[in-house]
Amino acid sequence: MIDRARIIQADPLDSYLAKLDRPVVKSGSGHAARCPFPDDKSPSMSVNLERQVWYCHACGFGGSVIDMEMRRTGTGIKDAMRNLADAAGIKDDRADGKAHKVATYDYKDAHG
Repeated sequence: MIDRARIIQADPLDSYLAKLDRPVVKSGSGHAARCPFPDDKSPSMSVNLERQVWYCHACGFGGSVIDMEMRRTGTGIKDAMRNLADAAGIKDDRADGKAHKVATYDYKDAHG
């Protein structure tokens, strides 16, 4: 699995939202955008570019770019991360299909 931080760095919220025709605009001391879920006419979503998180005041959802991809595509976290990684050109180190050994140990109980 690809690291979350690597995906978020490769496809930050502002560029992800721009691809959805929802550009991030300056709003007071922060940023805002039109949420892709309700049919917004004006920005209802707060976007924190420093922390790379969003919250929609109209629909009550929020999170990272990964959460937005999960909600937008109706997929789980693994598929959403894979979609974002593919779009950003990030190769999954475990995509070779080989098993990766984490740890080995010998164990014997009282019965042998």
